[in-house]
Amino acid sequence: MTTKYQIEPKLEHYGSMVDLLGLSGCVKEAHDLISTMPMNPNATIWGALLSACRTHDNMELAESAVKELIDLEPWNSSNYVLLSNVYVERGKCDEVEKVRALMMENRINKASGQSMVG
Repeated sequence: MTTKYQIEPKLEHYGSMVDLLGLSGCVKEAHDLISTMPMNPNATIWGALLSACRTHDNMELAESAVKELIDLEPWNSSNYVLLSNVYVERGKCDEVEKVRALMMENRINKASGQSMVG
């Protein structure tokens, strides 16, 4: 991209690559790309990696991605719920309790579920 078209990759380009790598099951490569980006990854990029990790059963990288999401968006209750779900899937009940305690300590309330019938 840079050599042939003189276009410097932006965050969106990296996000697309992370998503493509993740969708194809190359979650380690997607994580490596995030690690070498010249800019800081945003929540969308970590979310794409997390989704791929859960789809392709890489709970170790999923745990890492959710922790990054919590660092970026400590107010977002969904990130805590995702981390809790990762721990449940790995059978780490003690860690689930720690996440819940952290949510209480930081006064993070889980958003109530809603459904619409139309």
